[in-house]
Amino acid sequence: MNAIAIKNWVIAIAALAGLFIVYKIYKWIDEKGAGGAAKDTAAAAAEAVGGLATGTVLGVSRTVGIPDTDQKLCEQDIASGSWFSASVDCPAGTFTKAAFNRVFSTEPLTGTTK
Repeated sequence: MNAIAIKNWVIAIAALAGLFIVYKIYKWIDEKGAGGAAKDTAAAAAEAVGGLATGTVLGVSRTVGIPDTDQKLCEQDIASGSWFSASVDCPAGTFTKAAFNRVFSTEPLTGTTK
């Protein structure tokens, strides 16, 4: 087979793949309706952006040396009164709430949020 024949086969296969994708999109819109398809697309885009933002924050945090949080260790640290360890293991909101409750509350400290 010469180079022109191979090129023609590649073009034909790419065209068939493109037609298949267009067909699947058409069927998806037909099943969901235009509003449902738009809603699903928007939800997927929002989820992708949220995942990208989360991944970026975690990547930057790890790069500068901020460790990941661990909810189980956080709760253990707060219960044992190990506040320095809790400051590392807890998400910022949980740690701040637990510390605030420790200073200004007479209720037993659990450190968990509801």
